[in-house]
Formats: sequence, structure tokens, C-alpha cells
Amino acid sequence: MEFQLHSISWNLTRRCNLRCAHCYLDASSPEEEAQGELSTEECLRTLDQIARVNPHPFLILTGGEPLLREDLFEIAHYAACRGFTVVVGTNGTLIDAAVARQMARHQIQGASISLDSPEPSPHDLFRGVSGAWEGAIRGAEALKEEALGWLAEAQKANGPGLLISARCAPHYRRVLYQRGAPPSRWRAYAGGCPAGTHYCRITPEGEVTPCPYLPLSAGSLREREFAELWWQGEIFGRLRGRGREGRCGRCEFRALCGGCRARAYAFSGNCLGEDPWCLHRPGSSGGQEVLLPEEETLGLESEFALRWTAEARERLERVPSFARGMVIRVVERFARETGWTVVSPEIMRRAKKR
Repeated sequence: MEFQLHSISWNLTRRCNLRCAHCYLDASSPEEEAQGELSTEECLRTLDQIARVNPHPFLILTGGEPLLREDLFEIAHYAACRGFTVVVGTNGTLIDAAVARQMARHQIQGASISLDSPEPSPHDLFRGVSGAWEGAIRGAEALKEEALGWLAEAQKANGPGLLISARCAPHYRRVLYQRGAPPSRWRAYAGGCPAGTHYCRITPEGEVTPCPYLPLSAGSLREREFAELWWQGEIFGRLRGRGREGRCGRCEFRALCGGCRARAYAFSGNCLGEDPWCLHRPGSSGGQEVLLPEEETLGLESEFALRWTAEARERLERVPSFARGMVIRVVERFARETGWTVVSPEIMRRAKKR
């Protein structure tokens, strides 16, 4: 399905215990009432509706500070039991050993904790609260002790350096391509920026938008079901038309970049306009459209060409839907190259290490 939903970022609350200078949500203090937030019942009903669109999405529960919601673990566990891959976006300061155990017990797969500096003072200044850096470090250590696996694995695989995401800077995929980096370093969804095509955001009050930084609502979950908003929302239809304007519309990298739609809207009021932060001149890299190899394209469906054991299929079910087709293609290629006709969990492990 061309515009299948694969990832949702859900701002469960506006309340936060920090006062970050860059907060896009205009977060409120922890003491303020949770005015307008979706209730627990509304959240669980929304998860049921999302599962009817995609039973295995990647779900990011964030805020504000999501740990200020007393029902966070109930919501996370309900989603995980439905087959979602659940992670939490948090400032980390409220995580101790007991909270980390609760996260693991309720099948939260990991957490994203931002550090704005390797030193405490710049981080604390940016976050608006003294001690925020130390709190984030303590939270990360608690998660590590609880073996919320992928965080530790990412650290081992990438060393002590920072992980840089092209989430809001898709033009850096073009830079990596131009510098000769292998496709695995610039993999993306087909069409680049996934806002409104494979990804969306839910506000604390239940509005559905293409991404957290693009405040154009498709409608309210209190008035319409999620599937109706995802498939029929006017803003999603505009973004799926692929009619980029300006330099982004003429660019040979439009299939793997497409420019940041939120930044285009912020600068011009036109979400289909060109990304003003990209300095590339369309045509200066030869003019021929650059496409990602299928094996490095996120979100593509893939049929089984080889037989997979029941155990291998069960393991595959734990892979978020956006990466599942890519995993099938990579593992089956490895199996064929090494002379196997049946895919088992051991073959999957070997392919991952390759």
C-alpha cells in the first residue's frame, strides 16, 4: 500500500518538569491541570483505531514529559499487546531504577533522551532547569541497567559519538550520497520526508497532524475515527500528491529527500514549497533522479520468496512494519548467497551481523 502508516508520534501531555527553550509544544508546568488531554479511555480507543490501519506500527509516546501521565504504562502496555513497537520520548529526569523496571515490565522497547551538550551547564541552560543534565544521565544509566536492549546496542555499534538523525534535515541524505556513503547510511522512505505519507502526530487534545512541526490538522479524534482522518484528511491528500514546488519539485534527489515540509510551511506558509535550508542547485549532480535501492528503502512491502520457519516468522513479527519488508529482502538475499533455502532465526542473526 503506497501510503501505509508506519510511525506515530503521540504527544500525550503538554505538562513538563523542564522549561526547554526550543519546545514546539509550549509545554506547561507539572502542577497545571491536564486540560483537554485525551482520557485513558479515549487513548485506548484510539489505539484500537490505529491498529485497524496498521496492526504493527512504531509508536513514540512523548509530551511534554510523558512520565507525568499516571496512565502512561497502561497505554504503553495496551499498545504493545496489540503488536505495536512502543518507545518513549522523555527528558530522562524522572527515570530511576523503579521507573525503568516499570517500562520494561510494560513492554516499552526503549527511550529517546536528548543531551544538548557533553557538559552540564549548556544543557541545563537550554532546558531551563538546573540539574537537568545530571537527571538525564541518571535516567539513561537506569535504562541501561534494566537492559532496554536497543539503546545499549546502538551505543556499542556507533561508539561514543553522537547519533545524527536526518528526521528534520532530509537534505543530509543528499550530502551522504554525494560523499559516496553506502546506501545503508542514507536509507529513507520512498519520497523522502514521511510526514503525512507514512508518519503522523497526535496532539494531547486528539488533533492529527502530519508531523509535530507541521501544525496543520486533518481533524479531531473526538469527532472522527483515526482511519478516516488518515485516509481522507485534506492535508494528507495534499502531501501525498507529491506536487513539490520550487527547487524541491525540480530536484534530482526528490525521491530520497523531498525537503522538510514543516520548514517550508514555517518560512512560506506553503507546505509544498521548497525547503529554504537546502543549498543544492537542482541538476548540479547530473540531473538524473536518484533512487534508493529497494533493500535500503523503508516502508516497502515484500513477499516471501523463500520458506521461513514459524520461529523466524514470529521473530519477524517483532520488527516494526516500516522495516519489515527491508528485513525480508536483506535476509533472503543473504540466505541465497550462502546456500540456504529455508530462513530460520539463526539465518536472521547471521544476516544482521554481516
